[in-house]
Amino acid sequence: MFIAGSLDACPSRAQELELAGATVLRWPDTDFEPVRLRQRLRSEGLRRVMVEGGARLISSLFETDCVDYTVITISPQLSAYRDSVRYSRGVEQRVYDMRACHQSLLAGDSVLDGAPR
Repeated sequence: MFIAGSLDACPSRAQELELAGATVLRWPDTDFEPVRLRQRLRSEGLRRVMVEGGARLISSLFETDCVDYTVITISPQLSAYRDSVRYSRGVEQRVYDMRACHQSLLAGDSVLDGAPR
């Protein structure tokens, strides 16, 4: 298991994860490059990965064409974090359409899966 995170993440938690068998990849938030992460995972023989994150992470993966297929789970809850749910005004935004998109419900969550166009 590979876990990628910020250098600011809790060092003791990273150590716990490593002791449990995970490989922890860390870098400064400002230097996060999805393409570099993809290359590292491919060098380890990984071709399919599951990514958990919020809008900022998902957007960065789409923007760098690191997504071949996606399954997005939307929980009917809003977070109070500053960067969690936000609408930008006056900022150009790219819209990612999905082809062959499927929708389903799983334990109250909405699940969307498909490939980006």
